[in-house]
Amino acid sequence: MLPPTLLRHSLCTLLLALAPITAHADVTFTDGTFDDLDWSITTSGLGLVTGSQVGSGNPGFARRVVNLPDVGESVFGWHLHDGFVYDPAIDGAIEFVDFSIEYENQDTGHFLQLGFEQGGTLYRPTSGTVTTGAAGWASTGTATFLESDFPAGPDFSASGPPITFGFVTANSHDPAAGYIPNTVAYDNIEIFVPEPTLVVQLIAGAALLAVVHRRPRPDPRSQRPIRPRADRKDRPVDRRGGERPVPTHLESEPDLRVPNFGQGEIPYDQEDDRPRAEARDRRRPPGPRVATHR
Repeated sequence: MLPPTLLRHSLCTLLLALAPITAHADVTFTDGTFDDLDWSITTSGLGLVTGSQVGSGNPGFARRVVNLPDVGESVFGWHLHDGFVYDPAIDGAIEFVDFSIEYENQDTGHFLQLGFEQGGTLYRPTSGTVTTGAAGWASTGTATFLESDFPAGPDFSASGPPITFGFVTANSHDPAAGYIPNTVAYDNIEIFVPEPTLVVQLIAGAALLAVVHRRPRPDPRSQRPIRPRADRKDRPVDRRGGERPVPTHLESEPDLRVPNFGQGEIPYDQEDDRPRAEARDRRRPPGPRVATHR
């Protein structure tokens, strides 16, 4: 049978490994109306990006996006939906993300990508779709993205911050072509995050265990019991038990009322011993007396 300490440690390790393995489900974000209150725009680069709801969707409503890069510059617009929030700590680690959206060019096209924000950083993959072609509605089809497809390095693990999904539109201005507005309508966006597989959850559990085992252990020397030590200024300790009796200093105890005998003084009740006391004093050399207790 395992010792109690080892048994407790093994049970804690097992619970930590199984902690991330909880019930999750597929998560799908869709929008076919594109209400302006649900969407926000964050731009990077030099230029202007606008977006608004229009009634010429496929069918119903759509989102009309216009990219206006500065002369000779590029502009990127992150269109994020306030309700497209995925929290890995609650919903589970992300193995991959599927993205699809429909578009209709209204003059020139955009460079279209999946986009999201995590921990205050904007992310987009290295690949995308150029929305050019014949008039009418078209679809990007379903594109699958892994964490490694984003060079900025998001965190798809169960310990990652919440993610707000959307899409990115980008354009660059060519001075030779002149200034051309880039307008595209978008509809029926779908972003799919599958249920975390058992392998992904086990990896998350192993990562959690690695963090726990990397914690510094206390120095065993600091946990040794402190043995009592007698300080030089303290009274000596009798190892056989109890404190050693301390000799009583007569001068420091005036209440004992002990008479102070001088060198030539003898108590009145010892008058008969005067000859022997004088003989003893003659035999002893002059100097301080040493009291001997028998």
